[in-house]
Amino acid sequence: MKAQEKFRMQRLRRGATLALALSLALISGAFAGDNAGVTFSIGDVSKTAGVGAGETINIEIGAVGLVSVKRLRVLVSVNNADDFTLAATSMTETGALQALPGLVDSDDPSIVDIGAAELDILGTSPGTNGDLTFSLNLTTSATFTADTEATITIEQISLGPTSSDLDVFTADD
Repeated sequence: MKAQEKFRMQRLRRGATLALALSLALISGAFAGDNAGVTFSIGDVSKTAGVGAGETINIEIGAVGLVSVKRLRVLVSVNNADDFTLAATSMTETGALQALPGLVDSDDPSIVDIGAAELDILGTSPGTNGDLTFSLNLTTSATFTADTEATITIEQISLGPTSSDLDVFTADD
């Protein structure tokens, strides 16, 4: 699949009382760098129904076709910021990439910015090549119930060898 092609959208709906709807819709990269051809998919999601207060939802994301990736950034939005403790959002570390804490957008508290970076002090690492799987971990708020319907959207994924050399993939509503 080429970067110009629309990525597959996946919606997960299970059970009579939907607790979580998750979507991933990515389109072509904003820059045509070495990672413009990367494809993404959603793997395992820990829970999509019966989620209660204070529970962590783990969303596995696969990336195929990476070239020298040392920086990874994911912007996630939720339909109602009050349903989640977004400041606790994290990424599971994978490979040489070290996860950084999630930062809630001060202008829009329904968006959290999660990242990972390879700490290559000598500058000799080739970065991550090939395939990579990482997980995003979002915690529901104290007011979240099994009857709450929530949507988590991967708005943007950017990756590349440096923070100034990134391919950016954005959500397609």
